[in-house]
Formats: sequence, structure tokens, C-alpha cells
Amino acid sequence: MLRLTLADLNRLRFVHQVTTRDHSVQADAESSGYANCAAGLTEWAGVHKGALVSLGWDWVLLHDGPAQLTMVPPRCNFVLVDARGFPLAAAPSLLHQAVETILWKPTVLTATLDGT
Repeated sequence: MLRLTLADLNRLRFVHQVTTRDHSVQADAESSGYANCAAGLTEWAGVHKGALVSLGWDWVLLHDGPAQLTMVPPRCNFVLVDARGFPLAAAPSLLHQAVETILWKPTVLTATLDGT
């Protein structure tokens, strides 16, 4: 598994790979109280020192509001580490912050409107 510092993560340029509606994410969203919504997952990738870095997350698109992350932590193929190489305890919240720096919401909206 790849090991990235927060600085490494912040330098990555993520490129959209796939966004799709997903019935299991939809069911989870509805059971969490999100009514009248579309839900799915999206996957983005970047490159760090020649290795593919993947970051994906579940989303909910409310019919009366913007797209947002679900409570499920983002998924990735790397471990966030400190300068000494030890895993960061705050990694889930840092991954959420990283996701919010990516312009993903228009992509989700487009995919939802296209019916993908």
C-alpha cells in the first residue's frame, strides 16, 4: 500500500475516473433519512512517484440542495502518514478535506442528469 504525507496528498492532481448511481448507496442514504435523493459513488485518480493513487467516495444529491459526501469515509489505496512514516489517526477527516478540494460536485450533477 502506498504511503503519502498530507503534503504529498495536497500536491496531487486528481482526475475523474467514474461516477455512477449505486443502488446500495441509495438504500443507505434513504435509511439515513435522505428522501427524494440520488446517490452513488465516484472515483478519482492521481499519480505519485509513478504510482496510481485512487480516491473514491459515496455521494448524495438532494433534489432541493447540493451534492454532498455521505457519512461513509472515502476509500483509497494509500495510507496517510506523518513525517516519520507513522499512520495519521485523523486520516478519515483529512480525506474528507481532500475530497472537498476536488471540483467533484459538477461531475456528480452531470452524471445524475445523464442518468449514469
